[in-house]
Amino acid sequence: MVVANVLAVPRASQKVSMTNERDAYTAEQVRRMLDYDPKTGILTWRHRSEHPRRWNSRYAGKPAGTKGKTGYVYIELRSGLPASAARIAWLIVTGAWPERMIDHRNGVRDDNRWENLRLADNSQNSTNKAKQRNNASGFVGVHFNRQNGKWRACVNLRRVRHDVGFFATAEEAAKARESYVKEHQGEFAPTDPERKRYEHHRDRAKDK
Repeated sequence: MVVANVLAVPRASQKVSMTNERDAYTAEQVRRMLDYDPKTGILTWRHRSEHPRRWNSRYAGKPAGTKGKTGYVYIELRSGLPASAARIAWLIVTGAWPERMIDHRNGVRDDNRWENLRLADNSQNSTNKAKQRNNASGFVGVHFNRQNGKWRACVNLRRVRHDVGFFATAEEAAKARESYVKEHQGEFAPTDPERKRYEHHRDRAKDK
C-alpha cells in the first residue's frame, strides 16, 4: 500500500545519513509513530493525535513504506527524511540506530522480519549476494577461463579479489568457493548461492 507524504524513496542526489537519522528521531519517538511486527517484518502507522482526523483515517493501522526500484523499503518519518525500513525496525527493537549496514540474510531486500536482519560491514553485505543476471556458469563467482579451459572461482572480500583456483567443472569451482567464503565470512556466506539477484529497473530496460 502507498504510505504517507510525498516522498518515500530517496532520490539519487539525496543520501540518507546515519547521523541525520539519529539526530532527527529517537527510538521512543519512532515507536510512537510506528508499530513493528518482528514475525512479518511489516511496519504500520500508529494513530497520531497531532495529525488531523483525515490523516489517521487514511494511514493509521496501515502498512508504512514504499518499495524502491532497488527492492528496499523506505519510510518517510517526516517530509524530506526517508529512512530504510530495515534500519527503522532495528531502531524499534534495539533502541538505537544501527552503527553499520543492515544485511538481509536471505537476500530478499523487502523481507524485514527480525530473524532476517543482521549488522554487517560493506564487505560482509556484498558477500551475501546473488549471481549476476549475465552469469553463464550458474554460480556466484564462477567463470570459465578460455586460456586453460577450466572454471575459475573468485571471491571479493573487503575490496580485494581472492582467487580460489581453477577446476574441471563449474560445480567443483562453486563448492570450493562456497567453502572458502564460509571459512572467511562465516554466517555471511549466502544461504542460497543460486538465488536470482534483484532485477534492477535498468536491467529490465535493457531487455526492451
